[in-house]
Amino acid sequence: TFHPVHCIGTTDAASYISFGEAIPCGTVSEQDPAIGTGSTVYKDGVYYTFYTGHKSNATSDQTKEAVLVATSTDFKTWKKDRSFRLDAPGGYSSDDFRDPHVFYDEDARIYRMLICTKRGGTAVIAQFTSTDLVSWTVTEPFFHTVWGRFYECPDVFKMGNYWYMIYSDKDITRQVQYFYAPTLEELQRMGDANFPPNEGKLEGTAYYAAKTDSDGTNRYARGWRCTRN
Repeated sequence: TFHPVHCIGTTDAASYISFGEAIPCGTVSEQDPAIGTGSTVYKDGVYYTFYTGHKSNATSDQTKEAVLVATSTDFKTWKKDRSFRLDAPGGYSSDDFRDPHVFYDEDARIYRMLICTKRGGTAVIAQFTSTDLVSWTVTEPFFHTVWGRFYECPDVFKMGNYWYMIYSDKDITRQVQYFYAPTLEELQRMGDANFPPNEGKLEGTAYYAAKTDSDGTNRYARGWRCTRN
């Protein structure tokens, strides 16, 4: 088992306080002996962390990846909700179904969940919608990767006059990159056929899987810094 979730806190984005392990790995017989990244949202006094349950020892009749959830009312004590499980719908890959990113669309008044996966063998960022964070409905993919690159760790947000999608290109550049557009609808219609000029790169090849957050003024990208020769 590997990749449990730990919780840290900061007031200045420079020094950090550790709160220890928040969401432990499951057993080898459960769906989450390994935990992959996800996202946390807050609703009606409850924090919801949607994460990837990765079962690398899955047999041919088992699911390798699914989206699971843990909840907390104080951001310190977390409980896995084993009644919740989101599997890949028909036509989508259950071997690649990870990195759930959930955000609230104020215009549509719905929650959107983006998941990295494949549909019909082609990489897409799948999209599910919900009004209560419990029941989710699959809709058309949020993003089509025309070049066939598999995009990991999507992160969608509005900053200033633009909507952004940050992602990590697993197959070619191994870099954290982003697309942007004036509206959320235009961002969804872009696809990576628009590269260039609507795609930018952040950092280099030793920086990966970044997700972002904001203090209302600045936006910070926090990612994996791997070891290189």
